Amino acid sequence: MAKSMPTSTFQSPAISSIPALHAFNSHISTWQSYRDRINFYFKAIRIETDEDKKVLFLWSVGDTTYNLLESLISPRSLADDDTKFIDIIKLLDVHYDAKRNIMTSTYDFYSCYQKSGQPFAAWKAELCEKLCHCAFTTSVLDRRRQDRTLRDMYVIRTNSNKVR
Repeated sequence: MAKSMPTSTFQSPAISSIPALHAFNSHISTWQSYRDRINFYFKAIRIETDEDKKVLFLWSVGDTTYNLLESLISPRSLADDDTKFIDIIKLLDVHYDAKRNIMTSTYDFYSCYQKSGQPFAAWKAELCEKLCHCAFTTSVLDRRRQDRTLRDMYVIRTNSNKVR
């Protein structure tokens, strides 16, 4: 009688069904969005250890971000055992801090015209993203000020006479 080998109850996700992590491009995505998606990705493929997260992240983040990280962490090295994944993420958090210059952000918001052929919904989403960085009052009592500012932009900057 042959001994049967114990079977594992661990079931890994279908790796082939999970797309590979893509390189970060600051011209396409915000760092905050990319960082959140990295964490979702690690959960999806069951990456739990700091070392595994660090290695996979550095392997896939892309040349531009990798080179930036080398500069930010210098004189230490990304390969150092004492360089942790969370340390790398914090470096990028500081570098890509969403708290931009309020005047620049406000100018960007008010300069945002609806582009030719751009659907209103896409332009509205772009305005809302820009609005987040303007430091307009966001308390519950003053929420209407933001809504009015958005409404004004819809009227002033849209290409659509119907919306206007």
